Amino acid sequence: MENFGKAAAHFARANKVSGAVDAIKPTSDGSITFSNLESGYYLITSSNGTLAMVLTTPKNPSAKVNEKNPTPSLDKSVQEDSTSKWGKENSAQIGDTVNFKVTIGVQKGAKNYVMHDVMEDGLTFNANSVAIKELTKGTDYTVTTSGLTDGCTFEIRFDQSYLDKITEAHDLEVTYSAVLNEKADITNGEKNEAILTWGDNGSTKWSETVTKTYQFKVLKYDAKDNEKKPLAGATFQLNDAAGNVLKLIKVSDTEYRLANGEETGAVDSFTTVGAGKIIIKGVDLDQYRLVETKAPAGYNTLKDATVVNVTAGDTVTVEIANQSGVELPSTGGMGTTLFYVAGGILVIGAIVLLVTRKRMN
Repeated sequence: MENFGKAAAHFARANKVSGAVDAIKPTSDGSITFSNLESGYYLITSSNGTLAMVLTTPKNPSAKVNEKNPTPSLDKSVQEDSTSKWGKENSAQIGDTVNFKVTIGVQKGAKNYVMHDVMEDGLTFNANSVAIKELTKGTDYTVTTSGLTDGCTFEIRFDQSYLDKITEAHDLEVTYSAVLNEKADITNGEKNEAILTWGDNGSTKWSETVTKTYQFKVLKYDAKDNEKKPLAGATFQLNDAAGNVLKLIKVSDTEYRLANGEETGAVDSFTTVGAGKIIIKGVDLDQYRLVETKAPAGYNTLKDATVVNVTAGDTVTVEIANQSGVELPSTGGMGTTLFYVAGGILVIGAIVLLVTRKRMN
């Protein structure tokens, strides 16, 4: 009877059957009353895709129906790095892959289920990443990324043949990913929101996540300068916590950002200028290291890397002092060998002088 009712409702809508009534909205208590009906069976469907069969008699020409069917739900979350932590917010650096998860609560009698997803410009959607547990892409659902006129980045449309097989309410888990790109907003982060539409005009509320990225500043100065004026000519590499050199894109003399993958024009280092602090944008809430590869003329190159701990909130400023003067040779290098040779010659000379004086005495 249920399958017959669905088929009859579909036929009535598609063929505009005489006597079929559309778009009757329930009252505030969720009920609809049909009056002055002839005796017989009446098929009543809702925008949720569910239906009710009603019988009337000459003594009961009015039928009252209450819509008590549960509505579908949708909840979206984002993964923090590669951990098991999922929530409404995460952090990432430019070039990182960000993983998303949408849980859809499907209901019996489902009809016209479509999931809509909107990503801001700082996120590049990976269309091949969409997966739904226990469902087959192309059979149970299709993913559309082009030709959309509602501003969505992509849509997932569930095939009605699959929806008709739903016999009880359960959750569907939809997963997909995007790359945080060079357009990422340092101030507000990148929003990603999803919504489910169903039936003729039903929909859930939008469910939103935010992916944030950050920045820090580098101040290079003369150790003897109490005013800490920016010192030009120091070259640094930016390394991650594992020691990998990170590629950068030069935006201006005082601003760099992390490169997005194999981006054209990426460089391995940056050089300080006297015009101001160097800003590095697009970093994660993580630990980084600055390695000085070249010191300004007349200054000593730093032996150790400078640790940078990026935190949320105010921009972190990393202050790095340079010592001026002649740098002593490094331990174990050619410089120490020269010292050993020179010292040996002086010792031998002193011994010869001492022996000579004793003989003279």
